[in-house]
Amino acid sequence: MACANVAHLALARATGRQREFAIRAALGAGRRRLIAQMMSESLLLSFAGGAAGVLLAQWAVPPMTKLYPSVVPGLKDAQLDPAVLLFTLGVCLLTSLLFGLAPHVAAAKADVNLALKESGAGIAARQGKWFRSALFVAEIAIALVLTIGAGLLLRSLAAVLDVNPGFRADHLLALDVTRNGNSRPKQQYRFFAQSVEEVSHLPGVVSASAVMCPPLSGTCWTSPYTVDGQPSVDTMQQPWTALNMVMRRYFETMQTPLIAGRTFADADYEGSQAVAILSQSFARRLWPNESGIGRKLRVKYASHEVLEVVGVVADIKQYGMETPNMGEVYVPAAQMPVGFMTIVVRTASDPASLARAATSAIQNLDKDQPVSKITPMTQMLTKSVARRKFSALLLGLFGGLALLLAGVGVGGVMAYTVAQRTREIGIRMALGAQRSQVMRHVIGDALRLTAIGVAAGLLAAWMLTRLISKMLFGVQSHDALTFAAMGAALVLVALAACALPARKASRVDPMIALRYE
Repeated sequence: MACANVAHLALARATGRQREFAIRAALGAGRRRLIAQMMSESLLLSFAGGAAGVLLAQWAVPPMTKLYPSVVPGLKDAQLDPAVLLFTLGVCLLTSLLFGLAPHVAAAKADVNLALKESGAGIAARQGKWFRSALFVAEIAIALVLTIGAGLLLRSLAAVLDVNPGFRADHLLALDVTRNGNSRPKQQYRFFAQSVEEVSHLPGVVSASAVMCPPLSGTCWTSPYTVDGQPSVDTMQQPWTALNMVMRRYFETMQTPLIAGRTFADADYEGSQAVAILSQSFARRLWPNESGIGRKLRVKYASHEVLEVVGVVADIKQYGMETPNMGEVYVPAAQMPVGFMTIVVRTASDPASLARAATSAIQNLDKDQPVSKITPMTQMLTKSVARRKFSALLLGLFGGLALLLAGVGVGGVMAYTVAQRTREIGIRMALGAQRSQVMRHVIGDALRLTAIGVAAGLLAAWMLTRLISKMLFGVQSHDALTFAAMGAALVLVALAACALPARKASRVDPMIALRYE
């Protein structure tokens, strides 16, 4: 798009200098001499622009790399290196040759006698009209493809952010704790229970509990299962579910809604009836017409193979905000102890302020116990959508730049067109044309080209957006609303860009215009 704008400017500049080139040629300057002069001018401008771009990139890269350095591999090490600079040098050279020099070469080859005539510039301008129109249409089409892609990603980001994670992340702290592998399961459970008790008594703590696989961790135990009472099938043919161990008050601490039944209590200890709580979508899938409370489930890898369902809770996003919910079975940690758990703490204030106190409370029970990771759940929530945010930000910036370049290109082309048609506009006004008619005529020409560009852009976007379909969430790659909104936005940008040239055209003085050139 930038190259198209350069071509517009170069064409306008070359057309305006045709009489100059004709005079030089008439005085004996050869085409090689003229082309060499134009090449040096074009290269100078291209490399000056390239140098400015490199300086801008040098300024822009550090803030960009600090946005999400932990989720984009290699991003934190991104910098301008010789390969990038050589690429920039090549782009500048190519831009200069193709988009800067070509119009000047065409001008240098123009007929000298024709160019020396008063109307020569006007004839040359009309001859180059198809080229300007093609660049105009291409620029609109490219801008539309980029803005539609950006719009789809931004809508996907909005859809992801609108997903209910199944818990309240604010004022929630997570501390990962792994016990020594030599300790027995009962001892491991006792340590975690005491740790939760100690942390829950800290000032500013509302509640505390522990879970084996915290939300958004992306990992969880899985197991084949069958509904008790149904015909048994081979293990390889059985469906699978996530299996998670939690302590008492876990769902209350996470503020996950209880849909039916009850949560775990002190009575759910080792040796008592093996119980389980199911996620809502899983229970609905197994028993569509009832809650499932009191029903029994056979979970192969649970410590007790037959579990009685005592509760149903809202779905919690375990594998990411964009991943469909997998059926999840929660069992009491007292009935199935594990050696690694995440202690979750609901606080009344900033959870990060309690990180040191919570760590000390755990290590008071065992001074050698490491706490491997301390993370506010809001950070985990942010991290789960960070890559999508980064992609949406990048394409959003490109889309914004595309709209800006399209506006500059439309404005430049229309300004050049009005300047070339000054005499024609003056004649029209001398013959009675009103200012409003002149404005409508100029804007109408721009809108006709814009409509062609929008149609081409919509067709190209229809074919190309399928390439980013895997990056989309909650929106189709051919979303009609996004296509229509971005097309309308581009039309508005084109209207705004040609408003000033159209206004200038309507203020042409017929007497001055008739003496033009």
